[in-house]
Amino acid sequence: MGVITRQSAKSFAVTLTGVVIGIINTLFLYPKFLLPEQYGLIQVLLALAVVMTQFSHLGAISTLVNFLPHFRDDKKKFSAFFTLMFITPLAGFSIACIAYIVFQPLIAGAYTGKSQLVTEYYYWVIPIAFCYLYLFLLHSWSRSNMRLTVPTFVLDLLLKILVSAELAAYYLDFVTMDGFILLFTLNYVAGLIILLVYSLREFPVGFSLDFGCLGRSMIIKMATYGLFVIIGAAAAGLVQKIDILMVSSMLGLEMTAIYSIAFFIGVAIELPMRPVVLLSMPLIADAWKNNDLKKIEDVYKKSSLNLFILGGLTFLVIWCNIDEIFAVMPRSELYSQGRTVVLFILLAKMFDMLTGVNGEIIRTSKYYYVDLLTMVFLIIISITANYLLIPAWGMNGAAAATAASVFVFNLIRYIFILKVFHMQPFTVKHGGVAGLLGCLFIMGIFLPAIGEGFWGSVMTIAYRSVISATLFSMVIYKFNLSPDISGIIRQPFLSLGINLRI
Repeated sequence: MGVITRQSAKSFAVTLTGVVIGIINTLFLYPKFLLPEQYGLIQVLLALAVVMTQFSHLGAISTLVNFLPHFRDDKKKFSAFFTLMFITPLAGFSIACIAYIVFQPLIAGAYTGKSQLVTEYYYWVIPIAFCYLYLFLLHSWSRSNMRLTVPTFVLDLLLKILVSAELAAYYLDFVTMDGFILLFTLNYVAGLIILLVYSLREFPVGFSLDFGCLGRSMIIKMATYGLFVIIGAAAAGLVQKIDILMVSSMLGLEMTAIYSIAFFIGVAIELPMRPVVLLSMPLIADAWKNNDLKKIEDVYKKSSLNLFILGGLTFLVIWCNIDEIFAVMPRSELYSQGRTVVLFILLAKMFDMLTGVNGEIIRTSKYYYVDLLTMVFLIIISITANYLLIPAWGMNGAAAATAASVFVFNLIRYIFILKVFHMQPFTVKHGGVAGLLGCLFIMGIFLPAIGEGFWGSVMTIAYRSVISATLFSMVIYKFNLSPDISGIIRQPFLSLGINLRI
């Protein structure tokens, strides 16, 4: 087993465990142990930290991954490159930090009326953002050196375990809210120290300020690339968090908590998307290198179909059980107000998956700057839509704004790829999958609950999910709507010596 396969398998196991703990934290521990306003505060602090991080790294995180191969075989250049990538975010963070302090009256003022707690804990964003920044940088450094397990453990698992313990400590009155925020921040400090020690031990490298050895043309090339990356990353950070920031400012922290949990439930549909994107990226990049448009179109169609199937099944499981999902949560009457938010987010992410790896196709082509332009356009749409719809529809307006933004964003990408590359992702099989999803959806909403209370809801979720997944998989396999999905279905049976036939 190669190092990539071995590291990927370990990372997947760690990530999956982290997902389970994340679900427990978000759906059970946070609602049980914190007041809605307190959970809303945590979400706003994290949102502000993410936005600050995206403006701070100055493109170093992506530049590190993309340009490291140019210097790996030259020790002098390698040290200079690493030093440059290490100190560049520090300069960016210093500028962002000064701006965050100088504009404190403006930023904090947006939360004074509806979300007073944000102003009280305003400066905690700075240490969280700093740790975020270098956690992601060291994660990229480890990934570039084919080591994923430890960074994934820290980011996807350890931090969530620590939060679980701290929530319990707060609930049992071992710490105050101030103490909880301090411990919450120290989680990231601890994670950063662990990754820093790990990186220095596993990948020893010297520091060098002799940046001239990198070559003027290469520095200009990296700077140009980094400029595009930072604009795109800043846009992506704003798009990811603008709804949280505007809901908290306009509606208050309680509504932010409800919206955040509903959003978390909705984006669960994206779980299958990340591995598909990661696997597709090198294939698309290699195809562009060889000008193999047929291969790119094949990846485009397959990604759309496979993500539609996986996303559609997740949509079925979530929405047919949405009442039971809220019923098993603490404070279910309060958090069930987010039901419509879940639907909007599910539909938005479903359309995003249906349009396949459109962003990756544009981003790896000679028209990569178009992806940046569409991201900037998405920010404008998102801010405008949130500003107009939140006052009218409350948190449902924020979800509708997100859905509308995602729809327009992907429609623009779809039209661009169609007009420029003469490719589109849809096939006849998409129609078959849509018909199957429609039939199973109607069946699912009429499947009765089999009990009341917590365990009754759990059993209802389980049996509806098993029935939907089984019937869905059988039809997908029987009619071979996706050879890739059929292969996944067949694999467990082959390991048992059973050869399923289509």
